[in-house]
Amino acid sequence: MNNEYLVDMVSSYLKGEVIELPVDFNTAIKDAKEQNLLPFLYAVYQKKEFKQYYITSVLVQEKFLSLQEQITKLFNQHQIKHIYLKGSVLCHIYPDVALRTRGDIDVLIEEDDLVRARRLFKDMGYEEQHVCSHHIGFIKDGFEFEVHFKMMTELKDNVNKYFENSFRLALKKSEYLYELDENEHFLYVFIHFVKHLYGGAGIRFLLDFYYMFKNWNLNLDYIHQRINEFGYFKVYNNVLNGLYYLSGEIFDPIMEEIEIKFFIDYLLDSGIHGFKEGHERDTSDSLVKENKYKYYLKRIFLTNKGYRIAQYPHMGRHIIFYPFLVVYNFWYLVFKKIIYKITGKSKIYNNHSQNRKEINKKLGI
Repeated sequence: MNNEYLVDMVSSYLKGEVIELPVDFNTAIKDAKEQNLLPFLYAVYQKKEFKQYYITSVLVQEKFLSLQEQITKLFNQHQIKHIYLKGSVLCHIYPDVALRTRGDIDVLIEEDDLVRARRLFKDMGYEEQHVCSHHIGFIKDGFEFEVHFKMMTELKDNVNKYFENSFRLALKKSEYLYELDENEHFLYVFIHFVKHLYGGAGIRFLLDFYYMFKNWNLNLDYIHQRINEFGYFKVYNNVLNGLYYLSGEIFDPIMEEIEIKFFIDYLLDSGIHGFKEGHERDTSDSLVKENKYKYYLKRIFLTNKGYRIAQYPHMGRHIIFYPFLVVYNFWYLVFKKIIYKITGKSKIYNNHSQNRKEINKKLGI
């Protein structure tokens, strides 16, 4: 891999070592950007050419922190319980918040508050972006945030169910602001990482795990139990070995040493949320293999209430329109399947799936 030096860069930062930049500035910027590691260039190499990216990260973080305050103020005023997820929390456990880059804010609310929250942001001039099975994206003045109404919907049923009623996993911090228990947040970030392993995760995730292990008082027995129940212990062992590879530190004595080069190369080959140019990405609708009839029934009958409302804001919340939505979704899926067959995508996907099976087995997913 041409960008293997990024591993040395991250490793030297964690170990407090000084190293020389082995490539030209433009190459370093391109590679670091693909892994969301731009501010580390300045932190490690201290070159003036990289300083602008560090400063930009500082300013972006300040804007996001200010936006979080606005969101919390709004939710407190309207008595909407909320929890911040992922980078909005993790940036505070890094030695410098600017090092934990992020592209948006992730905030979780209860499903019953979705319609009200959506109206509030619309009234404030926020433009609605993408909608998926567990969140709605918003943007204003170039800064994005996602309002989650479910923590997880895309993995195994037992994982999705565990993260239902998410406020039971959180403690009240102030007014209507809640905070996930550290063990539960670790598990959520881990499962989020598992989800992105199907498409593209990047080595920045390993830094998140490093600082969670370093700064949170984690109950390892509890984490072992949950990850075993989820069925992803091989991924966990890959993470532990990856951290050992980067930092030389063992964070969990249960770690079994394995050849970790494949795992590191896989993370390097994929940028954040997708493979780099020249590499394939898994574009399947469902990340886990499940009974196809069960899958289509869920898609047709829109059993996820939050997704139904997000997709059909006016009709989705009124039961009288439900039969029409079922009919619409049925024919939508039928025509989608026909087009898939005509264009030959089905055959291409089947060939791709065989290759993915071997990779996924090594990853532990």
